[in-house]
Amino acid sequence: AETFHPGARLVDLPTYPFQRERYWLTPERPLDALGLGLDPAGHPLLHASMELAGSDGLVLTGRLAVADQPWLADHTITGTVLVPATAFLELALTAAGRLGVDQIDELTLEAPLELPEQGAVRVQVAVGAPDASGSRPVEIHACPDSGPDAEQLWTRHASGTLGGTLPAGPDLSQWPPADADEMPLDDAYERLAGLGYTYGPAFQGLTRLWRTADALYAEVALPDTHRSGADRFGLHPALFDALLHPVVLHAAGDDTAADTIRLPFAWTGASLHAGGADTLRVRIEPGGSGTYALHAADAVGAPVISVEALALRPVAKDRLRSAPRLDDALYGVEWTPVATPGGDAPSVVEATDLTQVDGTADVVLVRAPADDGHGDVAASAHRTADVFLRLVQDFLADERLTDARLAVLTRGAVAAVPGDLVPEPAQAPLWGLLRSVQSEHPDRVVLIDADVPTDDRLLAAALASGEAQVAVRSGGLVVPRLRRAVRGDGGA
Repeated sequence: AETFHPGARLVDLPTYPFQRERYWLTPERPLDALGLGLDPAGHPLLHASMELAGSDGLVLTGRLAVADQPWLADHTITGTVLVPATAFLELALTAAGRLGVDQIDELTLEAPLELPEQGAVRVQVAVGAPDASGSRPVEIHACPDSGPDAEQLWTRHASGTLGGTLPAGPDLSQWPPADADEMPLDDAYERLAGLGYTYGPAFQGLTRLWRTADALYAEVALPDTHRSGADRFGLHPALFDALLHPVVLHAAGDDTAADTIRLPFAWTGASLHAGGADTLRVRIEPGGSGTYALHAADAVGAPVISVEALALRPVAKDRLRSAPRLDDALYGVEWTPVATPGGDAPSVVEATDLTQVDGTADVVLVRAPADDGHGDVAASAHRTADVFLRLVQDFLADERLTDARLAVLTRGAVAAVPGDLVPEPAQAPLWGLLRSVQSEHPDRVVLIDADVPTDDRLLAAALASGEAQVAVRSGGLVVPRLRRAVRGDGGA
């Protein structure tokens, strides 16, 4: 039985909403192409597409990286990993297919695209509105994927037109041709490497080769380890590239210059009849002016791709490094002179103890002490850093100084111009410590370094400059700037 205190009575509990406080971050749904207002491109090299409002144009975007598409690293020309020319044609064919266009009238390769060992490149395929004949312009650009805040250095690598139709080409159902003589391929890839075409396993797809009086016939196949996912391409660039290997071997017979290499330059009349092949039968017909007609079928002779003419162009081997590599795009700090500002200087109070400051000054100036001369630089640096750590903590916590800036004056603590030494290494750690403070508390701390005793005019100019870090050198002011330095190896 329940026992109640004498005089107690039952009452209803008050009703109220539960008070909840959540300490975990609210999960957000990962953004895909649709979440960004785009359409999925559904292609291994292209990730998103967007129809351009009011212009009947189309843009497809993607990202190429050795880390994401490791098979690309197997396409090396004169020691440089280049995106194969067949990949540009595949990108253009993909754009054409999305627009219901059957053929690429022409696609000219204007610049090689080098892939960095680390990082990636962004790719953009842009198709314009059709003209009166129904042809559409297409351009393929790329730039280093350096992050959203970096300057985008776009380069046009290919351009041409989409439109027209092309017959499927000769019948390749009878295989191999009855009148063809088979050619040995034992040293084919060694010969190609000697010419400058160094193909890794993914691109070593040439398996058999025949010759007739007027044409070459070849069998090419993707290696077993690379067949997975081939059905997501119109024509896998590695498989497509393999059918060009007899072409470059044939063309090499006309080369006499060891300092050049022949690369695909222009595709004319290219049509994809069926996608997703991993094995091809190929007919290669040499034409005039160093061009070749290409027709490929699958393993049962059904048409896959036809190219009316492929033109090769000799390129100087030392010009293949045409564009800056991502891993060559370095950023460095460069101290840059700035003009001495005019106008009113801020009011400054110099102190060694914040209790000496009344809170009315714009700037509290503290001079870093010189090395105490005991010879133990490390110990002196520790003591100096400890003193200024407590000082800056007290400064930031002092309500009287919320509108003031703390200026720390060092002497010879940083190397700001060529030939600079650091005569006060015990003060150098202050710059590292206070740079961290500046990132957490913008506009509250100023670092000034002088190479000689600083006069009041230059000190006032440094404080009036609005810069967070200033060095006084040769009677003027220099400030650090982040500069992009690209090391190039020649133009193309």
